[in-house]
Amino acid sequence: MKRFQFRLQTVLDLKEKREESVQLELAVLETERRAEADCLEALNGRQAEGKEYLRSRLRGTWAAEEVSQTYAYLDGLAGQIKRQKETLRLATERVARKREELLEATKERKALERLRDIARENHMERCLKENQKKSEEFSILRYEHNDQFAGSASSGEGKS
Repeated sequence: MKRFQFRLQTVLDLKEKREESVQLELAVLETERRAEADCLEALNGRQAEGKEYLRSRLRGTWAAEEVSQTYAYLDGLAGQIKRQKETLRLATERVARKREELLEATKERKALERLRDIARENHMERCLKENQKKSEEFSILRYEHNDQFAGSASSGEGKS
Protein backbone atom coordinates (compact mmCIF):
# COMPACT_ATOMS: atom_id res chain seq x y z
CA MET A 1 0.00 0.00 0.00
CA LYS A 2 1.36 3.36 -1.06
CA ARG A 3 1.80 5.97 1.65
CA PHE A 4 -0.63 8.92 1.44
CA GLN A 5 0.95 12.14 0.30
CA PHE A 6 -1.07 15.35 -0.06
CA ARG A 7 0.13 17.26 -3.11
CA LEU A 8 -0.80 20.63 -1.60
CA GLN A 9 0.88 20.00 1.77
CA THR A 10 3.42 22.78 1.16
CA VAL A 11 0.61 25.23 0.45
CA LEU A 12 -1.25 24.04 3.55
CA ASP A 13 1.90 24.53 5.64
CA LEU A 14 2.23 28.08 4.31
CA LYS A 15 -1.43 28.80 5.08
CA GLU A 16 -0.96 27.52 8.65
CA LYS A 17 2.12 29.71 9.14
CA ARG A 18 0.27 32.71 7.72
CA GLU A 19 -2.64 32.12 10.08
CA GLU A 20 -0.27 31.91 13.06
CA SER A 21 1.45 35.10 11.95
CA VAL A 22 -1.87 36.95 11.66
CA GLN A 23 -2.88 35.65 15.11
CA LEU A 24 0.31 37.11 16.59
CA GLU A 25 -0.25 40.43 14.79
CA LEU A 26 -3.81 40.52 16.12
CA ALA A 27 -2.58 39.89 19.66
CA VAL A 28 -0.16 42.82 19.36
CA LEU A 29 -2.89 45.10 17.98
CA GLU A 30 -5.31 44.06 20.73
CA THR A 31 -2.65 44.83 23.34
CA GLU A 32 -2.09 48.25 21.78
CA ARG A 33 -5.84 48.91 21.67
CA ARG A 34 -6.17 47.93 25.33
CA ALA A 35 -3.32 50.32 26.23
CA GLU A 36 -5.08 53.14 24.35
CA ALA A 37 -8.34 52.34 26.15
CA ASP A 38 -6.53 52.37 29.50
CA CYS A 39 -5.00 55.73 28.63
CA LEU A 40 -8.44 57.13 27.78
CA GLU A 41 -9.81 55.77 31.03
CA ALA A 42 -6.99 57.47 32.96
CA LEU A 43 -7.64 60.77 31.18
CA ASN A 44 -11.34 60.52 31.99
CA GLY A 45 -10.45 59.83 35.62
CA ARG A 46 -8.17 62.87 35.74
CA GLN A 47 -10.92 64.97 34.19
CA ALA A 48 -13.45 63.77 36.77
CA GLU A 49 -10.99 64.57 39.56
CA GLY A 50 -10.38 68.03 38.08
CA LYS A 51 -14.10 68.75 37.89
CA GLU A 52 -14.59 67.60 41.47
CA TYR A 53 -11.70 69.79 42.58
CA LEU A 54 -13.26 72.75 40.78
CA ARG A 55 -16.66 72.10 42.41
CA SER A 56 -15.09 71.95 45.86
CA ARG A 57 -13.24 75.23 45.23
CA LEU A 58 -16.36 76.96 43.97
CA ARG A 59 -18.26 76.04 47.16
CA GLY A 60 -15.72 77.65 49.40
CA THR A 61 -13.37 80.55 49.07
CA TRP A 62 -11.43 80.55 45.87
CA ALA A 63 -8.94 82.62 43.99
CA ALA A 64 -9.88 83.65 40.46
CA GLU A 65 -6.45 82.63 39.14
CA GLU A 66 -6.78 79.15 40.64
CA VAL A 67 -10.20 78.64 39.04
CA SER A 68 -8.85 79.97 35.74
CA GLN A 69 -5.92 77.53 35.87
CA THR A 70 -8.28 74.66 36.70
CA TYR A 71 -10.50 75.54 33.72
CA ALA A 72 -7.43 75.69 31.47
CA TYR A 73 -6.32 72.30 32.81
CA LEU A 74 -9.77 70.82 32.17
CA ASP A 75 -9.83 72.29 28.65
CA GLY A 76 -6.42 70.73 27.99
CA LEU A 77 -7.68 67.40 29.28
CA ALA A 78 -10.78 67.67 27.07
CA GLY A 79 -8.49 68.10 24.04
CA GLN A 80 -6.36 65.13 25.10
CA ILE A 81 -9.49 63.04 25.62
CA LYS A 82 -10.75 63.96 22.17
CA ARG A 83 -7.42 62.98 20.58
CA GLN A 84 -7.29 59.79 22.66
CA LYS A 85 -10.79 58.80 21.56
CA GLU A 86 -9.69 59.17 17.94
CA THR A 87 -6.56 57.14 18.63
CA LEU A 88 -8.67 54.44 20.27
CA ARG A 89 -11.12 54.45 17.34
CA LEU A 90 -8.24 53.94 14.89
CA ALA A 91 -6.75 51.16 17.03
CA THR A 92 -10.16 49.47 17.18
CA GLU A 93 -10.44 49.66 13.38
CA ARG A 94 -6.97 48.09 12.98
CA VAL A 95 -8.03 45.25 15.30
CA ALA A 96 -11.25 44.73 13.32
CA ARG A 97 -9.34 44.62 10.00
CA LYS A 98 -6.84 42.16 11.43
CA ARG A 99 -9.69 39.96 12.74
CA GLU A 100 -11.14 39.89 9.22
CA GLU A 101 -7.72 38.96 7.87
CA LEU A 102 -7.46 36.17 10.46
CA LEU A 103 -10.92 34.93 9.55
CA GLU A 104 -9.93 34.78 5.87
CA ALA A 105 -6.65 33.01 6.67
CA THR A 106 -8.54 30.48 8.81
CA LYS A 107 -11.05 29.83 6.01
CA GLU A 108 -8.23 29.22 3.52
CA ARG A 109 -6.47 26.80 5.88
CA LYS A 110 -9.67 24.91 6.66
CA ALA A 111 -10.51 24.61 2.96
CA LEU A 112 -7.12 23.03 2.29
CA GLU A 113 -7.53 20.74 5.28
CA ARG A 114 -10.89 19.58 3.91
CA LEU A 115 -9.24 18.89 0.55
CA ARG A 116 -6.52 16.92 2.34
CA ASP A 117 -9.08 14.91 4.30
CA ILE A 118 -11.05 14.11 1.15
CA ALA A 119 -7.86 13.12 -0.68
CA ARG A 120 -6.87 10.89 2.28
CA GLU A 121 -10.29 9.21 2.28
CA ASN A 122 -10.07 8.61 -1.47
CA HIS A 123 -6.57 7.19 -1.04
CA MET A 124 -7.79 4.85 1.70
CA GLU A 125 -10.71 3.69 -0.45
CA ARG A 126 -8.36 2.98 -3.38
CA CYS A 127 -6.02 1.06 -1.08
CA LEU A 128 -8.90 -0.90 0.39
CA LYS A 129 -10.18 -1.81 -3.09
CA GLU A 130 -6.67 -2.74 -4.18
CA ASN A 131 -6.20 -4.95 -1.12
CA GLN A 132 -9.62 -6.50 -1.63
CA LYS A 133 -8.78 -7.22 -5.29
CA LYS A 134 -5.47 -8.81 -4.31
CA SER A 135 -7.21 -10.85 -1.64
CA GLU A 136 -9.77 -12.07 -4.17
CA GLU A 137 -7.01 -12.93 -6.65
CA PHE A 138 -5.14 -14.80 -3.94
CA SER A 139 -8.30 -16.70 -3.00
CA ILE A 140 -8.87 -17.66 -6.64
CA LEU A 141 -5.27 -18.79 -7.02
CA ARG A 142 -5.49 -20.81 -3.81
CA TYR A 143 -8.77 -22.38 -4.96
CA GLU A 144 -7.27 -23.26 -8.34
CA HIS A 145 -4.17 -24.62 -6.67
CA ASN A 146 -6.24 -26.69 -4.21
CA ASP A 147 -8.48 -27.84 -7.06
CA GLN A 148 -5.47 -28.93 -9.10
CA PHE A 149 -3.92 -30.61 -6.08
CA ALA A 150 -7.18 -32.39 -5.29
CA GLY A 151 -7.55 -33.40 -8.94
CA SER A 152 -4.03 -34.81 -9.18
CA ALA A 153 -4.40 -36.55 -5.85
CA SER A 154 -7.62 -38.25 -6.90
CA SER A 155 -6.15 -39.25 -10.26
CA GLY A 156 -3.08 -40.58 -8.45
CA GLU A 157 -5.28 -42.63 -6.12
CA GLY A 158 -7.00 -44.31 -9.03
CA LYS A 159 -3.68 -45.52 -10.45
CA SER A 160 -2.62 -47.35 -7.32
